[in-house]
Amino acid sequence: MAKLIAWFKDIDSNNSHEVGESLAKLGELYSSNFPVNLGFVITTSAFDEFSNANGLCKKLADITSQARLNDSNSILEASKRATELIMNATVPAYVQDRVLSAYHNLETGGERFAALNSTAYAMISAGRARTPQVQITSSLCSEATRGYSFGGTRKTISNIQGDEALVHALKRAWSALYEPQAIYYFKKHGFHEGSIAVCVQKMVDEEQSGIAFSTNPLTQEKEVVVEAIWGWARPLEEGTITPDSYTVGPEHLQVVERKINRQEWLLTRDLRTMKETKKELSTERSNSAVLTDDVIKRVAHLAKKVERHFLKSHFIRFCVISNRVYLTGVHELLPPRSQGSAELQSGMQKVASGVSVSQGSATGTLRIAGTADALFSLPADTVLAVKTLSPKLIAHLENIVGIASLHGGLGSELAILARELAKPIVTQSTDFTSLDENDTILLDTQSASLYSVQTPAPPLESHNSFENAFPAPSFLDTEQNMTQPLPAQPSTEPSFVPKPLSPLLATKPTSSALTVGFSSAEGIFLQELIALCTRFGVNMHIATTKKEESKLTPQPQEEQASKNQQFMPFW
Repeated sequence: MAKLIAWFKDIDSNNSHEVGESLAKLGELYSSNFPVNLGFVITTSAFDEFSNANGLCKKLADITSQARLNDSNSILEASKRATELIMNATVPAYVQDRVLSAYHNLETGGERFAALNSTAYAMISAGRARTPQVQITSSLCSEATRGYSFGGTRKTISNIQGDEALVHALKRAWSALYEPQAIYYFKKHGFHEGSIAVCVQKMVDEEQSGIAFSTNPLTQEKEVVVEAIWGWARPLEEGTITPDSYTVGPEHLQVVERKINRQEWLLTRDLRTMKETKKELSTERSNSAVLTDDVIKRVAHLAKKVERHFLKSHFIRFCVISNRVYLTGVHELLPPRSQGSAELQSGMQKVASGVSVSQGSATGTLRIAGTADALFSLPADTVLAVKTLSPKLIAHLENIVGIASLHGGLGSELAILARELAKPIVTQSTDFTSLDENDTILLDTQSASLYSVQTPAPPLESHNSFENAFPAPSFLDTEQNMTQPLPAQPSTEPSFVPKPLSPLLATKPTSSALTVGFSSAEGIFLQELIALCTRFGVNMHIATTKKEESKLTPQPQEEQASKNQQFMPFW
């Protein structure tokens, strides 16, 4: 029978196909005496046995095949159907037995005492719970495990206690393989097969938690970047809290830059009910640094030590308990796939600024996602403004070219994935709620800013008159406004020319100007056009051929000056 359970002490990087790359590395670090808490992994084979026993393989494959990248509704529908199949299925008895046996041994140090006789084992187990409170974390695998972040696909379930609760939570963790963000990720990268492993560890009361990059993920410089929040790490990963940020020099591991962000609440465990709770922080604690310089230095040292161990840049997840730092996760740091910076044009107006967490630039139509329903009608090339960097946005990424967020940091799951997919993100943005939807916005991460871009209306192909070509704006409704000139418009390209005035030559017009072609058959339309342009102060240029030039010959005193002009101002 395939191996269903693997303790950390039996795992190294060669087991990535059984437990996923991140858990394989965590097990290797455990065996190398890094500060990793004891745990075991329910391998991909356990999920495969579960799927085969319930006849789910083909059903799940058929469901996910109906999901389309550019249709987030189809992704969510596929996820819902797949999750229902998994949650309604039964975990085979032999799989349950192996999982629960490891769970019962977790409190006594795993299987290290398996060789002892029953009397000795009973003495060691005395006073220790057979059903400790645990936390489980999923780890996705594919046919191409290395070189992919699987950002946004991790699922953590906390405060699990008891056999029945663990089996139920295990199915919830397995369903992470078919959550919307996972379906999107697999389809985006063209993966055809996937599986999932689940890590089980005892619950700990994290006082602080965070993420540390052994190399700056944006600049690739060797400095260590640390982000930290109070309490559990999930709000950092989900982008619902803006973390403190510390930059540590590579040589002496001294803090060279710090940014303390206000954190008004934390996620923790209520020690009376032993349930997850959201706790408000005092004003003093909200505004104080999460980590001391000593802890920052130890975290940076740990990140660099992991980098030396694997001979590659990595980022680590950590927690702090009673001033001691523990490793909770480790992942290879992939180089960002940046699109490069934008070339700012004159006339662009900065409307918001913040901090870059994923490089590149993008121009698109602004959408402000106030509700989840708004995400289902995003047009192509959307610049999305949101409150938090929720992993739930991943299923909608196909139509999103850039994101601006009020909260979140480099360590959020969405930011990690965005750097892999070259989707620029500016977070900690100044309030952009005053912006209008449908504005064209340039998001530039080099300046960490959003700019309003003035764009012309698209060229119209068929009009019978000037009024039809330019529908009367509201300021034409009063006699007073009819005497006012049209507001200056930016240059447009291509030139707008009403169809009855067939252009003999198209050129890029100047501001507040119209370039038209002229032929004798169109004289009546031209007269109407001249009258309306005169009324509203629009400069008009007429392109002519030599044959028709005589119809527009200027007065004799102007003839020499105009002889070589192809375009003649009409007034």
